[in-house]
Amino acid sequence: EDVEKFLRPTERAKREHNVETQRLLKPMGITYIIAVAVAEDQCAVLARAGKICAAASEDMETL
Repeated sequence: EDVEKFLRPTERAKREHNVETQRLLKPMGITYIIAVAVAEDQCAVLARAGKICAAASEDMETL
């Protein structure tokens, strides 16, 4: 029971979190992509094409 409590996210990302992150990235010149489908699939395609050097995700399946 205690282990399950720690495995659950403490807070879900909300729309305003996404908007704020985008607002912060733009002036730093950091390009971001809003995935229309499964983000990890899109990241894999971009990485194979040599278009990106890094991607971030909270999903463990991405590893």
